[in-house]
Amino acid sequence: MGYLSAPVDLAFYAARHWLQGLPGGSAPDHALVQFFQAKAKALPDTDVIGRRAFDMLAAAAWLDLRPSSRSSPFGIMMQAGNLRSPAITDFGPEDIDTLANIADAMPELAIRARLADVAWEAGKLCGNRVWPMAVLAAQSYAHTASAQLLGGDELVGREALERGLELAWQFRKQAPAVLDELWRLVEATARAALDRPVLMIILADHCVERQHALALTLAPLLEEAAERLLVAAGPALEHAELWGRAAKLWQLAGDEARRSQARLNEAEGFVSHAEAGAANAMFAAHWMKVGLEALRQAGAAKERSEAVHERLLELQQAATGELRQISQEIDVRPLHDRVMAGVSGKSFEEALFGLVGLDDLINVTRTRERVLENARRHPLSGSMPQELMNYDGLTIGRRGSLLDGTDDERELALQHASFQDAARWELHLRGDVIALRAAQTIYNEHHPSESDVASYVVGHPFVPEGIQVSIIRGLTFGFDGDWLAAGAYLIPRMEALVRHWLKRRGVVTSGVDSDGFQAERPLTELFKLPQAREIFGEKLLFELRCHLTEKWGYDLRNTYAHGLSPDGEVASAKTVSLWWLLWRVLLTPLLAQRAQTEAVTAAAPSPEEPAPAPVADDN
Repeated sequence: MGYLSAPVDLAFYAARHWLQGLPGGSAPDHALVQFFQAKAKALPDTDVIGRRAFDMLAAAAWLDLRPSSRSSPFGIMMQAGNLRSPAITDFGPEDIDTLANIADAMPELAIRARLADVAWEAGKLCGNRVWPMAVLAAQSYAHTASAQLLGGDELVGREALERGLELAWQFRKQAPAVLDELWRLVEATARAALDRPVLMIILADHCVERQHALALTLAPLLEEAAERLLVAAGPALEHAELWGRAAKLWQLAGDEARRSQARLNEAEGFVSHAEAGAANAMFAAHWMKVGLEALRQAGAAKERSEAVHERLLELQQAATGELRQISQEIDVRPLHDRVMAGVSGKSFEEALFGLVGLDDLINVTRTRERVLENARRHPLSGSMPQELMNYDGLTIGRRGSLLDGTDDERELALQHASFQDAARWELHLRGDVIALRAAQTIYNEHHPSESDVASYVVGHPFVPEGIQVSIIRGLTFGFDGDWLAAGAYLIPRMEALVRHWLKRRGVVTSGVDSDGFQAERPLTELFKLPQAREIFGEKLLFELRCHLTEKWGYDLRNTYAHGLSPDGEVASAKTVSLWWLLWRVLLTPLLAQRAQTEAVTAAAPSPEEPAPAPVADDN
């Protein structure tokens, strides 16, 4: 582990002219890496320790500084397969002692900060916490930020300020003067950066995060910067964000009146930003929605919120015209042949058995794996949150990133994405091709009536007596091809069926509120009960949720019950897939009984064969 087997001192480097030709502190990292690598190669082959000493410095320069990460501020710059650039874990105790010996002698502030910071971070991993290196790094970052923010490379200055503040905050008791110096720099930079909105926002965020008294000074500067930006560039997004940061600063300063006004200005900034981009209705609708929510949270007048809401509805309706349908050609001839082989030329009952055997319930594990694999294969789309819109352009759901966030956040996003994937592909193919074609074939060959269907419903333990007629008619209308009628009968009754299935297994489906009134639990709550998974199993539970209650699935129960489904949505592959699923549930006991009978028959000896001789009992 490490580059050096023993630490070397400043004299060791000085004897090898380590500073001769040193690039400036604001030079790109790769220039510094190349400089130290060239120093190593220039040494004779016999100077093994000298070469490794310079390789260690090149490795320190090659690390990727990520100032926003407190736990891992230094990352790997690049990786390809099993190969990678240096990592902070490559440094050993001897390397850390060496960096501590020479860092203070480095004349370039940015490079001094890097060497001291690497000594501190690598030392923590090795159990060698050289805290004076952290203070030296913070001080050097402060001087670097001062030089760059007020007239140099703003990005370098911002990174130095952020990392310097983090280190100085950690050691505010050991070196309070360094932290005070950084806060003075924040104030001076803010006064000089009124026309640099992004930098002003970053400075405000640092103040809010550390709860610093500088808030009282920065808040009016943020407001002035917002007003200047509005004049110079119109209602840009940063205009609203500046007002939002000003509101947080006023809150920190304890001025409630100015905080409230700043919040209102932030909300109006979002609304103005939306109107400025109204040529793109989808873009405008997004920011109008953000503005509406901000107005409500800021306590805006009811009339103003209502007016913005009306405008939002207009934009959302216009946004639907900007959407384009995604289609993909699939050769369904093999599916057609499979359907015909499964249901054609058979008795009605055999055709029903063939119908439910044409497809399987969704394999949840495989669906989740496919969704994750697609997200990893396309990390940009997999990392981006998604919003779900209905046919009127209203946002009805929001899914987080599949690759970023906490474990719970990624799991919830994966659940939503899995429902969406199943509904978009497997269930749609079932409803639009497999079950639809099978129903048409069975109708053409048998013309099943309600009495034919009733023999599979009446007296069935899964169907309560009070809704049998609705189930019979819904299933029969499916064979007739009247899917609007089938959906009208089946969708509202599915909730009653689910409750019945749970009650048969002893699950209490109602609750008592604080006033002592009893009411049935919503279907979404019932599906989350541990007993639901035990009773239905993972696959059936997933399908019931996807068809009935999940916004990222079909959500048939909720959209139909609230009158949100147009007729074409009801008479679609969604209802066909639900129709098939109900047949699958109803025929499960018969299929199990049939399989048991076939197993007994297969085990019984044929009349032509003698029975096997009894096996002797060893006991």
